[in-house]
Amino acid sequence: HYFYRNICALFVATFGVLMGKWWYGLLYRESVFYFYFRLLNNDQLAEDYFFSFTSWFRKPLWAHEAEKRGLSVSIYCHSINMDALDSKKPIRVDIYGFKIMLWNKFIVWDDQQEHFFMRYRPKATFTKVGYIDHAGLAYNHFPKSEKKILSVFDITPMRPVKHTSHGLVSATYTEEMVLSFLGDIIKIFNDDTWEILWKAKRTVDSNFISNSFQRKRLNLIKGHMIRIEPGIGARSLVEASDAVITLPFSSPSLIAKMKGISSIYYDSSGLVKKTENHGLPVLKSKAELQEWFDSLNAN
Repeated sequence: HYFYRNICALFVATFGVLMGKWWYGLLYRESVFYFYFRLLNNDQLAEDYFFSFTSWFRKPLWAHEAEKRGLSVSIYCHSINMDALDSKKPIRVDIYGFKIMLWNKFIVWDDQQEHFFMRYRPKATFTKVGYIDHAGLAYNHFPKSEKKILSVFDITPMRPVKHTSHGLVSATYTEEMVLSFLGDIIKIFNDDTWEILWKAKRTVDSNFISNSFQRKRLNLIKGHMIRIEPGIGARSLVEASDAVITLPFSSPSLIAKMKGISSIYYDSSGLVKKTENHGLPVLKSKAELQEWFDSLNAN
């Protein structure tokens, strides 16, 4: 029965593609798993299925069948970085896939994230759980001479052509934005009481970003920041810190806030219009960063 249904689906998909209905080709792959899922008994299935938010625009056909059988299908948000940088409004402009989302259960960090998704799925069920941890290695480092630890998290900018290939018009994060972010922090926290740890978001190659930018960034932090491998878990590094700074609106700052650790967003590029996000201040100048630095030392 399974192979018969797939042969029929392959015939329909092939005919549809030849007739110009290209989406039939995509649906054929979905049908393979859908037919298989339908032939399974409930005792062969899980009670709960979880999907990462990286696939917000695509809900598999078999997931709909799972919900019909009374099983739980949820999408969880591993990040909070979904707010537009250039808007003062609490909800960003629409991006691809949001209006066609078909998820009925969302696992979110806080109220702001819930309100964001309610714009698109007002009848969905939301569960707030605080931050959602990612796997990663534990951070086992002790500062020299009892120094306080500042953890810094940037966001690696894409090449413009790479950004365009994702269907996006303009780059959200630029090389200049990241370099000024790191440079200002080095100037303000350049004293004997702080040890600055810098963690890149991920390891990327020259297809993602230019080698010249990677050299500029490494030359900038050399002798001023300790480089932390991307494989180290963000939560683990945050817990070892006395303060945390991230580019807007990366998640580690909110993790720090939830754990009672001083944290901010910082940007001096002028691209970020918001002054607050998820209850955290967005600092926009070296003067504001200096003021925050002085308050940390005073406390």
